[in-house]
Amino acid sequence: MSARNFKIAYLTSVNPKNVKLFSGVYYYQGNALSKYFGQVEYVWINNPVIISLTQKFYNLYNRIFKKKFCSSHSILISKLYGWIFSRKLKNKYYDLIFADKASQELAYLKTSIPIVYSTDAFFAAIYNYYPSFSELHPLSIKAGNKVERKAIEKSKIIICTSKWAANSAINSYATPVEKINIVSRAANIENVVDKQIILEKRKSDTLKLVFIGVEWQRKGGAIAYNTYKLLKRKINTTLTIIGCNPNLDKSDKNLIIIPYLNKSKSEDMERYNTIMLNSDFLLLPTRAECFGIVFSEASSFGLPCISSDTGGVSSAIKQGKNGYILPLSADENSYAQKILGIYNDDQEYYNLIRSTREEYDTRLNWNSWGFEIQKILNNAMAG
Repeated sequence: MSARNFKIAYLTSVNPKNVKLFSGVYYYQGNALSKYFGQVEYVWINNPVIISLTQKFYNLYNRIFKKKFCSSHSILISKLYGWIFSRKLKNKYYDLIFADKASQELAYLKTSIPIVYSTDAFFAAIYNYYPSFSELHPLSIKAGNKVERKAIEKSKIIICTSKWAANSAINSYATPVEKINIVSRAANIENVVDKQIILEKRKSDTLKLVFIGVEWQRKGGAIAYNTYKLLKRKINTTLTIIGCNPNLDKSDKNLIIIPYLNKSKSEDMERYNTIMLNSDFLLLPTRAECFGIVFSEASSFGLPCISSDTGGVSSAIKQGKNGYILPLSADENSYAQKILGIYNDDQEYYNLIRSTREEYDTRLNWNSWGFEIQKILNNAMAG
């Protein structure tokens, strides 16, 4: 059976056709599945009242008792999802179920259809790593691991976005290595800038940095800002911050803060593209990161990425190819030194622009993702 003839149920608990949700991952991923497999049916639900009420109960409990229950890995909600999706799939024929970031939807699903479970992180890896998964109630920790383990055991194929995630599945849940595959997240970009325009990019007398992230602290905003201030002493430098509004010196004319851009709006997308195309480095010294789709997007613009060695970042940024990752302990002095060293060497910088775009063209786009998934599913289903 060729992969194009697979009939796939694309299972999600959100509307996969809404490009605004989860950075557009479900939307672009669904499009790629449809392109490479043809017969893809979207099986999703619009947050039923009973699940919405349960989530609100957990949020209320968290505020009152200051000890969090994680609603994204709840046994109760998982059982509700299992019941709803089992009914949706009943008496229907599919070759495969494909579900992304869906341990809660899969754990209690009753089906004989082979499951492909794709994710950028498992519960054990993000517990006490992301702030939102810290200070959890012991029962919530137990539930989170139980839901995750059941989803993994139920799945025929596991797709991880990074070695970090794959190692978590192996070490925390004893997942067989042969069940695991690693495929990078692709850039959620509709209209990619022509490669020739990227290769013709030239430096100006101003070093232009861009920082992108909603969570200023988790994304290492303070280090990025201090790096910018250090570089300003040696070269004319600007810093553009997109996605948040930190309390910084707004009188600084070289500091541009854009609290929000809606990339589903043409004017905002055009502004985003202009910033990315005209910037010299994406600076994101993140403290915790499962992968970082923004690195894939930056690569499409030939924009070298400078980040930290944490989580799945090393699978997004290949050292010396589409940027550099520094130790998590690195401070603003290390970041400023690395950026200035690259920028002051014309040959190294222009080679880095070229190889950054090459990483996008060969690895970090949805066609490459679809081709890799096609190979994985063909091999798995042939066995």
